[in-house]
Amino acid sequence: MTVRVRFAPSPTGYLHIGAARSALFNWLYARQVGGKFLLRIEDTDLQRSTDESTRSIIEGMQWLGLDYDEEIVFQSANADKHRAAANRLVIEGKAYRDFTPKEQREDATVKQGIVDRARAHAAEGIDHRNNPFRDPSVKLQVRGSTFEIFWHCITDETFAISCGDWQASVQLVSFEPGHLRLSIDGIQRLFRVAEAGDQVFVQSHSCSRVVARLPRYPQSHTASEHESAYAPMPGVVLKVLVEVGQRVSSGDALVILEAMKMEQTLRAAADGVVEAVMVKQGDVVAPGDRLVEIAALTS
Repeated sequence: MTVRVRFAPSPTGYLHIGAARSALFNWLYARQVGGKFLLRIEDTDLQRSTDESTRSIIEGMQWLGLDYDEEIVFQSANADKHRAAANRLVIEGKAYRDFTPKEQREDATVKQGIVDRARAHAAEGIDHRNNPFRDPSVKLQVRGSTFEIFWHCITDETFAISCGDWQASVQLVSFEPGHLRLSIDGIQRLFRVAEAGDQVFVQSHSCSRVVARLPRYPQSHTASEHESAYAPMPGVVLKVLVEVGQRVSSGDALVILEAMKMEQTLRAAADGVVEAVMVKQGDVVAPGDRLVEIAALTS
């Protein structure tokens, strides 16, 4: 196996002593073990990256005698791949668009503001999955298989539809009760549609299917006797959001943990009443530690 190490400076300023130190250590290690030393310019910050800074980094490397073994990689050249990966994460519900006003992006406190909003939302029980800026979706079951369909409105009658790796442009051509004509990637198709509760009967010239609508998220249920919230990993309790005797519903925020430099909100898995709180702010918890116990509602 060939060792490959890299130095990846951001061209938002001149090469400084700390960056040069990191480059030197990587270069020395590569030369010691017969590996390769690579230079990658992280020029994705279009607002602050400059050609002058890029030139100073390259000239600084030459002056230090730190030669690199392959062509310089400019990260901005991979922008299309980054956008595709980001869109895939959004479609899968693993990432969400940042709608921070552009004029605030240069504010050094913008990241802290995002953290503060996240904590406030957790305390208020706001579920990030219901972010209004996320593309809407619906879960469907067809012939025993489950699909989550996302759509993004392009115009009033045109939508970008996606499901996993499948994508299509769909235009509403006409609609009247029981009949729906769509243009799917430029090909028109007529569907007969009938609804019965959460089931939709769809028929085209080639086939007919029964499509069932599924809940996007688990249905809430009442605690049978006792439900407990456990620490999923080692961490520190940042905030306890409930108290003994408080009534909670499924999904309500109970405790905010800091674990692995990330915040995690533990939520109630069932409706009930908080019977015991075993931790307080600042406590260190281990995986499996019981944090909150919820008792069933009494009639």
